[in-house]
Amino acid sequence: MTRFSLLLADADNTLLDFDAAERAAFFDLCGQLGFQADEAAFALYRRINKNHWDLLHGGQTTSARLRVARFEDFAAEVGLAGADGRHMSDLFVAALGQHNLLMAGAERFVKRVSRHMPVCIVTNSFAAVQQARFAHSPLRPYLTELFISENFAHAKPHPEMIITAMERQGITDKARVVMIGDNEDTDIAAAENAGIQSIIFTGGGPAPAATRATLIAQTLEEAGDWILDEQ
Repeated sequence: MTRFSLLLADADNTLLDFDAAERAAFFDLCGQLGFQADEAAFALYRRINKNHWDLLHGGQTTSARLRVARFEDFAAEVGLAGADGRHMSDLFVAALGQHNLLMAGAERFVKRVSRHMPVCIVTNSFAAVQQARFAHSPLRPYLTELFISENFAHAKPHPEMIITAMERQGITDKARVVMIGDNEDTDIAAAENAGIQSIIFTGGGPAPAATRATLIAQTLEEAGDWILDEQ
């Protein structure tokens, strides 16, 4: 018998290489706008974007407002006169949906675990983006369901998506559920708030100094070994 009956997995920078996708989509967007972007412009966009996501996680904004406001702020910073934040957002979301590169070992990990239990995505993101990215992903045949924050009242670290996923899979024993993700403040905090175990995935880097995760995994293979009790 495996350690768990349900795996809940974050998407970006856990299974999907969001950093690469975000960079590609940003430069796609700038090309469509005729704006000569460079790495400094991308770094500026990422800082602005993070600020807006922090506001969302703190309940101080909405997904709909975030989508537009980040591009309005970016356009103002770089002097893109007359730029339409909503149009920029639509172009960016469409571009982002076309990029679905995987993290190392992601396909093997999901395929392996899915032989023993349902694997569901629990992600803070926009529905159009993640649905497009997963629609053509080699991971999709092994995933039971996608839970995307835009379709819910609350994003992680609120436990709403985790609780809903458990209900949909008919699992009431919290000890049989585990969440894997790369973010201490959203993924691991959401798991803690839901009362389930968690894995912080570092991708080979260091774990947060005071992680609340049950397990620290540098690779997805290591995470799979522990989930399936095959260490």
